[in-house]
Amino acid sequence: DLDGTITGIVEYQGEGIVFTPNATYRVRGNNFESMSAVKLPEQQGVPAGNVNSIVNVNNTIFFISNDGLCAYSGGRINIISQGKLNPFPTITNVKGASKDNVLFFFGSSGQGLTCDLRRGQPVFSKLTETVDQRAFYVQEEDRLYLKKSSNGGAFQEGATDNSITYQSRAYDFADANEYKVYKRAQVNYKGSGSIT
Repeated sequence: DLDGTITGIVEYQGEGIVFTPNATYRVRGNNFESMSAVKLPEQQGVPAGNVNSIVNVNNTIFFISNDGLCAYSGGRINIISQGKLNPFPTITNVKGASKDNVLFFFGSSGQGLTCDLRRGQPVFSKLTETVDQRAFYVQEEDRLYLKKSSNGGAFQEGATDNSITYQSRAYDFADANEYKVYKRAQVNYKGSGSIT
């Protein structure tokens, strides 16, 4: 039995980590009838406005609670911003992402923050980039992308036109060991820029 509305669910080492606005639960089991939920003793959860702050980096789940930036690892939650950011900034409509062990938390009002994890102890910096839709990392390109209602594109790159749209479709090519003939394939691309 969970206290409050579920605001987030993340898979972590074979179990579900379930967030409510003021609590976090570990959920175990392999079918609906045998699942059990254990409430963590730390009273930290993910408020509804911070749902998109949940980021998984190096086997640690980071999220913004009512008290600041938290890290979940090994069954425990630590508030890693405590004592470093007092008070913790209010980030409106937060969008979280990570790249190269740096956490990025963008807001729709131009107030956000970064948390650099590369030096052992977290180092915090302010961030003024406005993002109102989505932030995500593409590993194949090693790029952090921002989706905004006005435009979007790769973060911290010098191009002036960073607009990006993406559509995907799943294709099932059945048995890979069979011979196949594909009569038609089409890739549509529209953009501007130069290749050097």
